[in-house]
Amino acid sequence: MSKFYYSKLKLLIQTNGINIKNIESLYSTLDIVHIDTNKITINIESPYGQIAVYTFLDSTSGIPFENITRNIFFNKKLGIKISIPLKPHIYDYEIGNKNLDEIINIETSYHLPLTASNYCYYFKNNNECKFCAINTWRDSKSKSINKKIEAIKLATNEDSIKHISITTGTLNTADRGLKIILKFVEKIRKEGIHLLIAIECEPTSKTEYLKRLKDMNVTTISCNIEFLDDNIRKQLMPGKGSILFEEYLFFFNECVNIFDNSQIYTNVLWSKFDLFNENVKNRIKLLTKLGVIPSIGVLYSEEHSQLGMVLKPNIDTMYDLHLFNAFELKKNGLNPLKAIAGCPKNSSYSAINEFYKEI
Repeated sequence: MSKFYYSKLKLLIQTNGINIKNIESLYSTLDIVHIDTNKITINIESPYGQIAVYTFLDSTSGIPFENITRNIFFNKKLGIKISIPLKPHIYDYEIGNKNLDEIINIETSYHLPLTASNYCYYFKNNNECKFCAINTWRDSKSKSINKKIEAIKLATNEDSIKHISITTGTLNTADRGLKIILKFVEKIRKEGIHLLIAIECEPTSKTEYLKRLKDMNVTTISCNIEFLDDNIRKQLMPGKGSILFEEYLFFFNECVNIFDNSQIYTNVLWSKFDLFNENVKNRIKLLTKLGVIPSIGVLYSEEHSQLGMVLKPNIDTMYDLHLFNAFELKKNGLNPLKAIAGCPKNSSYSAINEFYKEI
């Protein structure tokens, strides 16, 4: 088996999606709560253990898999098996006449992603990110923070989650929503919930909140640039794309002084529009030298967003990009395998861990 085989395989599945006939019939037994948005998390069964992959369903050109047992699927041409996690039993529990899976969605690695607020200032001004539909996310159906905290308690007591991440839509305030995240974390801690927490936020000059979050045992932070090319940022993010790269660098520099090594991340999305050029290389070098881990993944547009489609990137370019990023991480003493909480710990969205292990 060639070097980087499973890294490439993960990229292949992320980029092309999968095709499972009549998958809707498995909804009652498998953990496919994302099916209403055409997304799914699967595990590649490898000799080294399971490799989690967040991907999409494509009945036309997705990689075909046949169901061979309850939650195991096989592709004869590639000679690989994938599995889909069984539906957690706690999804049948109710809080305030709502099933738990209408309030929360547990992801791989015992990770629970949460949204402090689904309101986004950019949507109000009609300059939202063209791939985003935060106002339609599953947990937007439950506006109550108290219900979400009840759900966290229940899932914790059932040993169904080990860590959580908290994000928010952008607010038209100097802190850009970071204060709302802080208040959410404060409520969680007051309820005696001691789970590891990661947060996702936009860059802000109100960095005094970061120290308070770290004092409440928030371990990991993501501030997502999304795209490394300024023209693509402006094209696909007319609102958020106006935030200067230098603002991110200032914010990351503050984070480095507060959070531990290998706990500061930025999501980098890749689509058919992106080019792996010297500008991209230089920005990866700059970020990793500063102490930031670029977590690279495929641009999956939300179904109800303006784009509403997967903009499949070139897989060879994705491979070169991941390889370059992994070398820069090692050179600068950063290790994505040390992620403590949140999407970086989850690892299904990016092939960064697989490439890092193999270089």
